[in-house]
Amino acid sequence: MNNSKQQSGAALIIGLIFLLLMSIMALSSLQDVTIQERIGGNSVDNYRAFQSAEVALASAEQATGGVNFDYDYVRALTPGNGWVAMSNAELLLESNWLCNDDSLKDGTLANEKKLCVQSAALKDPNVSKIPKVKYEQFNADSFRITVWAEGIGRSKVVLQSIYER
Repeated sequence: MNNSKQQSGAALIIGLIFLLLMSIMALSSLQDVTIQERIGGNSVDNYRAFQSAEVALASAEQATGGVNFDYDYVRALTPGNGWVAMSNAELLLESNWLCNDDSLKDGTLANEKKLCVQSAALKDPNVSKIPKVKYEQFNADSFRITVWAEGIGRSKVVLQSIYER
């Protein structure tokens, strides 16, 4: 039998070290789960924004082909006015997406770049915000349609198509 004077308490120290290691592993696992949950939530938000943009783009293409298409918010890129299609950088500026304002159609380049349509008819039911649509007309039958859609969080999606009717 060991005398109490000869024992050094090694079992207690080793037990505390194991407890510390297990606590660190538990905190690390908890942090990983939190990060995965955020990634999953952001993925769903991106997916919803993308779906909303696709629905709006298809609706805009269908509206462009319709008989009663409203040309009030179409930016005409005719050779006479010297305007060019907006660059990708210009299309990604949120300040160029002011919608449903008739005062923007005044013939100045800066205001014409802000023309877009925001219609509840283009809204996807899974997303809270209504997408915005820009029309640029190259000739009588050729349009570049750009859609800006947002998810519930901070995700934004911009889709574009060339539509020939």
